Amino acid sequence: MLRLLATALLVLLVALPTRAQRLWPVSGTVTESYGMVVNGPGVASPNPGVFIASPAAVPVRAVVEGTVAKVDMMPEYGAYVLVRHGEILTAYANLSQVRVREGDAVRSGQVLGDAGIPQTPKGEGLFFAVFRYDAHSARAVTLDPLAWLRGE
Repeated sequence: MLRLLATALLVLLVALPTRAQRLWPVSGTVTESYGMVVNGPGVASPNPGVFIASPAAVPVRAVVEGTVAKVDMMPEYGAYVLVRHGEILTAYANLSQVRVREGDAVRSGQVLGDAGIPQTPKGEGLFFAVFRYDAHSARAVTLDPLAWLRGE
C-alpha cells in the first residue's frame, strides 16, 4: 500500500510543470512590469501582469499544458485567452487573433493566438498575467509572471 502511494505521489510530482517546461509566451521585450505602474504625475495603479512588446501577428504560445477556460474581449485588453493549469490560470491578452476555443486542451508551446494591435493603448505585443486560485478567500491572487516563469 505504501509503495502504491509513493508511486502515485511520484507520478503527480513528475506531472507538475517545472521551470524547464515553462516557455516564454511570445518573442519580445518586457516594456511594462508587474506591480505598481505610474500612469501620470502622481497616479499609480497595480498592474497584474507584464506587457511584452512584440510585432503584430507573432504567435503567442501556451507556457505550459492546460485547458482553455475562457476566450473573450475586454475594452482595455482586447481579445484574451485564459488557460487553466490546476489552481493556476495564465492570461494572454491584447491578441489580434485567437486560435483556440473554450474547453480545448492545449499543449505546452501550442499557439493560442497572435500578438496584436487591437484598440488598446498598449500597442503591439502581449499582456501576460498569472493567477492562483486561493480557496481560503475564494478569489484569484495575482502572481509575478516573470518569477512564475522562472519557477520561483
